[in-house]
Amino acid sequence: MLERIEAEAPVHGNPWIAQTAANSTLGRMFIQLAKKRGFCTVNIIRSKASAAELKQLGADEVVVFSEESNFAQRIEAITNGRGLAAVVDAVGGDIGSAALAALAPGGLFLGYGLQSGEPTRVMNIDLIFKGIVVRGFCSAAWLKKQKETIFEDVFEMIRKGEMQPQVQQEFPLDQYEEAFRAQFAPDRKGKILLKLD
Repeated sequence: MLERIEAEAPVHGNPWIAQTAANSTLGRMFIQLAKKRGFCTVNIIRSKASAAELKQLGADEVVVFSEESNFAQRIEAITNGRGLAAVVDAVGGDIGSAALAALAPGGLFLGYGLQSGEPTRVMNIDLIFKGIVVRGFCSAAWLKKQKETIFEDVFEMIRKGEMQPQVQQEFPLDQYEEAFRAQFAPDRKGKILLKLD
């Protein structure tokens, strides 16, 4: 996704990119990789429980959507009136729609999920007068086009400490039922792993 943002979004002179579902495992990785590439991130979440953790990972700004009385104004203030160069959205609905509306002229919206179950609304005025670009992103299709070394590259970043995956707990395989319960706990803050001995 970051390669696509670098190639298609107006990031020269405006380093601000946003992501929804920033507290997900992918969101946490996105923060670290975006920081490494010199982007400034606005990380949109639904509740403030993980805000401090995201800041520790390198998030420049964390916005709790439910606590914002005027989301557009907040983004304007963060970006010094420039708007967002790009948005990466896993949520859709009101959150994805608000992030899309906060794009800068020529901004890029990449939708890759629909956690809310609601569509993202695109206003014709944003398409016509701001010239925004709206695209979908399918990770399975993207992965097929990558070099075979992509996983080696990711593991090397983890070994060097450049990326820190969030693991909440490991369970032995015979405790799989407990692991499944932990996976679906509403306060989960990392991946649940089954350990094969």
